[in-house]
Amino acid sequence: MPRAPRVVIDGALCYVTVSAADGRLLFKDAADYHTYLDLLSTYQSRHQATVYAYALLPDQVHLCLELPSGEALSALMHDLSSGYTRHANRRDGVTGPLFQQRFKSTLLEKTAYLAEATRYVHLCPSFGRAGSQAAGHRWSSVSRYLRPEQAPEHPVELAAAQVLEALRRDQPTGTYADYLCAMTEDAWSGLGQQLQ
Repeated sequence: MPRAPRVVIDGALCYVTVSAADGRLLFKDAADYHTYLDLLSTYQSRHQATVYAYALLPDQVHLCLELPSGEALSALMHDLSSGYTRHANRRDGVTGPLFQQRFKSTLLEKTAYLAEATRYVHLCPSFGRAGSQAAGHRWSSVSRYLRPEQAPEHPVELAAAQVLEALRRDQPTGTYADYLCAMTEDAWSGLGQQLQ
């Protein structure tokens, strides 16, 4: 059965996720994470993507981004996945696919979902796991929201200021850390279903 065509809207906010295939790990060490972020930075510039949030997990990638055209999303993800697959296959001494299937994406209304989508991405590494905290995940953009002056250098240009400004308008007395902590299990499940 042929795949359904991907819905594309120019300038739409997108939540994107991609997973490893057949039990492979996308990232085995810090060098792998750095390679992916370097590639994301390169293709972000090439495809004029605005990146709001990312979270890299050993077997998954979560992104919140915006592109000038719907076709640019597919081109960006193709370039990113192809480039990183070449790296991982050289690392592992294998050939073949690294990713489970084509990437999944959900188009979102930016005004209503920008802060929510970044919160979801930032909580993906830790939500519901005992002893975990979003702020402690090194391979996400959360530290650039919580402690921008202390955040580790990553090559990805991040549009965190837009998200924080939108959040200040909606919740003038809270911080982004408060916003992360306010996520309940019901809200997490509901948002996850909407994004999937």
